[in-house]
Amino acid sequence: MATAANRLLFLLCTTNLLVLLSTSAAGATTDLDIRVDLIHVDAHRNLTLLERLQRAIHRGSNRFMSLRQGSTKGINGTGMNQSNIQSPVHTGSGEFLMNLAIGTPPLPFLAIVDTGSDLIWTQCSPCTNCFTQSSPIFDPSNSSSFSKLPCSSPLCSALPSSTCTPDCAYLYTYGDSSTTQGILGSETFTFGSDNKTVSVDKIGFGCGEDNEGNGFKQAAGLVGLGRGPLSLISQVGSSLYKQFSYCLTSIDDADMKTSRLIFGSAAVPKNLNDSKVAVTTPMVVNDAHPSFYYLELKGISVGGKRLRIPRSVFRLNPDGTGGLIIDSGTTMTYLEAAAY
Repeated sequence: MATAANRLLFLLCTTNLLVLLSTSAAGATTDLDIRVDLIHVDAHRNLTLLERLQRAIHRGSNRFMSLRQGSTKGINGTGMNQSNIQSPVHTGSGEFLMNLAIGTPPLPFLAIVDTGSDLIWTQCSPCTNCFTQSSPIFDPSNSSSFSKLPCSSPLCSALPSSTCTPDCAYLYTYGDSSTTQGILGSETFTFGSDNKTVSVDKIGFGCGEDNEGNGFKQAAGLVGLGRGPLSLISQVGSSLYKQFSYCLTSIDDADMKTSRLIFGSAAVPKNLNDSKVAVTTPMVVNDAHPSFYYLELKGISVGGKRLRIPRSVFRLNPDGTGGLIIDSGTTMTYLEAAAY
């Protein structure tokens, strides 16, 4: 599957958008596939199309502005909430939720799906500061498959901010100033839909004991699908071709049907090479923000006519500024003012 690696695919259709993302050109070891239903955050709310659009614009604008602000927080080796070590900000809140389960026996919960961050985490008991969630809070003492990850773990080293307590303690900050803080652990996660589930052992995740902010409404945690080593696709990539795709139903669908997220070989449609059905574009790596999926936007056409917008407006600069990312957490497209 090396030909599909590090490329973005758009499936051309009238109501759906399918996006294929691949983190590297690594070969696969199995034909394991995972299929998950995605639930829009406004599903089952009995909203008009205008109300759905207004809510999507509000969420997307907040998410976009939080990224531009670039606020940071960090910790040092002596404790949390120290500011001398900077921690990158991640996108956090999103438009879609997924059902999954954690532990043995499995405990179901809802999590935000986020291509703009890496860490997988859920609220854990005992919890010093937890937001309200609809499902029971995960208690690692009730799971036979839970274990704490040591500070020597590669995943602990991959955290933007961590300290030894002596366990691997983390602090993860999102662009809207929401945070999750706790212990890095290893656990069995169960994924699936349509009465077919797949369990994957020893996935590193954050066991959040102090979680604050407004970015996690309706969810009990977050599944990061970014390009960094902590993300789900990076951790299980050797079994799943390091690729996934998602097909999103249109926001004007009154029924707000579930969308689909697919990991593994089935993520690539059979008609990938049919130019009448699909087009591909290379993805770009930005060393300043290595978790994001950057695209090289060269121009915009309206009615078949290329607009006179300088290419520099969309260019990813050597210092890491500029550029364009594709993001599961925004419905609208946001461009620099010069593009208008």
